[in-house]
Amino acid sequence: MIKPVSDYAANGDEVKTWSGIKYADGTTGDVIVSDGTHSVDQEPALFTPPHLYATHRFGKAVSFGFGLFTPYGLGVNWPRTWDGRYIIKQVNLETFTFNPVLAVDLAQLLAGQEDPFLHFSVAVGYMGNYSRALLDKNTDWRGLAKQMNSFEPYPVNEADLDGIVRMEGTGWANSFNAAVHLEIPKLISAGFQYRHHFELKYDGTAEMEMPDWFTQPTMGGAGPAKGAATSMIWPKETDGTTTMYMPTLYNMGVALLVIPNLVIEADLFLEDYTSYEELKLEWGCNDESPPCNIPEDPTPKDWTWNYQAVIGAAYTLQNDLTLRLGFGRVGSPVPEETYDPVLPDGERTLVTLGAGMPFLGMFRWDLGYMFAYWQGEKTGATKLVDGKEVPVNDAGAPSNTNVLNGRAIGKYTTMSHILALTIGAEF
Repeated sequence: MIKPVSDYAANGDEVKTWSGIKYADGTTGDVIVSDGTHSVDQEPALFTPPHLYATHRFGKAVSFGFGLFTPYGLGVNWPRTWDGRYIIKQVNLETFTFNPVLAVDLAQLLAGQEDPFLHFSVAVGYMGNYSRALLDKNTDWRGLAKQMNSFEPYPVNEADLDGIVRMEGTGWANSFNAAVHLEIPKLISAGFQYRHHFELKYDGTAEMEMPDWFTQPTMGGAGPAKGAATSMIWPKETDGTTTMYMPTLYNMGVALLVIPNLVIEADLFLEDYTSYEELKLEWGCNDESPPCNIPEDPTPKDWTWNYQAVIGAAYTLQNDLTLRLGFGRVGSPVPEETYDPVLPDGERTLVTLGAGMPFLGMFRWDLGYMFAYWQGEKTGATKLVDGKEVPVNDAGAPSNTNVLNGRAIGKYTTMSHILALTIGAEF
């Protein structure tokens, strides 16, 4: 069970443009684009990712295992009217991995029925990855409405010019993993695991809502604006596809077993996200005749390598109660140039507590809690390109005269509380 608590501390400006617009009440004014002036909290959420693990030993040297777990997940849900609503309103990503594994203890295989002084195992597995995703954001139609202002008076409430795009889809990808493990009983244990990257291609349906101002008569008649807008109205529903690139993982760890009943472990996880260069949404109606002309410009990502370093200890008391404590640091693969509120990431601090104990002979319970804290920032910094000052990060910046948007500059802070309960049985 995961409960994230996130907030956005705005640190941008209001940019006025297109002065002299005539509103429906006869007054004039400016279109205001907010680059981040209203701080806000994310809407509360609760996630319950499942997990299931099973193992069976054939003799003393061969084992078969199966795992069902959720390696990747993302939940973002900002208010519908927040400053970054044209970048993202809501995104949910769930990934379920089905992972059968076969392991062979080579040292035990060579020793036969004798107990070797060390164990050296190799394992390979298949990973079937199923994912479902939801993306929801507003679309900004103020630019087009301004161009039509000579025909139809501009609305008093600019929120009436917000549209909505909501896409849901599912994907499947195949991959594999491999691992080696070395253990000298009562002394040391070490392991290395490789998980191959995979590409998730999502196919789904997108629902689109145009602002009523474009589709209904205003000021007593349909007017030229309605006819002009009708020729470019997006469909209410269309097919959509996109692809996400999941990283290659290199996981390694070492545990000290010298002190009776005490295990001290250190782990390092490396993630190669360099294949995730862009995110592009493609729309089926663009291939129809006539095409709907929905933009398919990719959003740059250019993610990099990432790391996670953790240390932990577990101590078993005389009554078989095991107590656990851990601490970790996690980097971020998101560069400053492409940081955005779709994934308001940052370097994380992790603190974990846990306990476990057998009961009723064949059963065992394990309870764990993790507190995670991180903060990231989308700055308004600029750089010099061809003699002009341009934003270092232009996510949400106007792409043309008809798309105003807003960059949602500011700090993003997240605290996440994760509670896990596992019930095991041995038979």
